[in-house]
Amino acid sequence: MEFKETKTIDQIRVLEHGEVLVREATRVYKGEELISTTYLRWSILPGQDFSSQPANVRDICAVAHTTDVISAYESLIAQAQESAA
Repeated sequence: MEFKETKTIDQIRVLEHGEVLVREATRVYKGEELISTTYLRWSILPGQDFSSQPANVRDICAVAHTTDVISAYESLIAQAQESAA
């Protein structure tokens, strides 16, 4: 039997402050039988460069990361840093 591996972005979520969460599923098949699934997750914060992401992730980031969202996120982070100091 032949082994085959597929990778798919199977989940993209946008959180309240514009963070984009991405999940990539790697599935391994032996013939037609699925024998393994693993997940890799990462996030893209407002203002982060997302140009190296897959096209579907770039499309979501382009919509979610408006200048207003980026500014609000940067203000939120600045406030949190001031509070922690």
